[in-house]
Amino acid sequence: MRVLLANAIFLFAGSVQASSIYIDFGDKGTDHVPSSSYGAAAGVPGEWNVVTSWDTATALTDINGDATGASISLSSSLPFSDGWVAEEGTDQLALQGDNFYVFSNYGGSGWAGQINGLSNGVYSLFLYAPNNGRVQTGDLIVNGVSVASVASGSIQKFVTVTDGTLSMTSSGLFEHEGLAGLQIVTAVPVPGALWLLGSALAGLGWMRRR
Repeated sequence: MRVLLANAIFLFAGSVQASSIYIDFGDKGTDHVPSSSYGAAAGVPGEWNVVTSWDTATALTDINGDATGASISLSSSLPFSDGWVAEEGTDQLALQGDNFYVFSNYGGSGWAGQINGLSNGVYSLFLYAPNNGRVQTGDLIVNGVSVASVASGSIQKFVTVTDGTLSMTSSGLFEHEGLAGLQIVTAVPVPGALWLLGSALAGLGWMRRR
């Protein structure tokens, strides 16, 4: 039973971190990517993916640098641009100093992003606005959850993934809309790990009563 409990705790902890993915959008050189010691708002250090391809899918690794099978792709009816402001000096500037954006010009046509291949469950999502007062994230819908536009800093939302896909769509109601970074952090582990952990704890309680 103790072996079962140990395995359950191992799987439980693994499920919490295995699907955590950090993304830095835009790249002005290797000095402008957050270091693996930087956890940003999520507070847990990890490897950062760098996404610079807007029209093709980019494979994603987790915070340990391991392949996840997940990928991200971006789309828009408008041309994508690679934004940049002064970003040297800190990990925070490296994260939010470069970004992608579209020039929506208040026309109601923004950008969309889709991440495929995620494990189903509840995720804590951290979205980072560019370190540029002219570019906002735009009002977003993320898997049915409304996220108000952020002009600087970051915002956290909890979203549920039920079909392996995380979808984001911006409103296009602001002149420039884009994103500097994204953290997708497992908030609730996969059901199998929960079931195993619950079974082990129940069994341990039964043994103690005996």
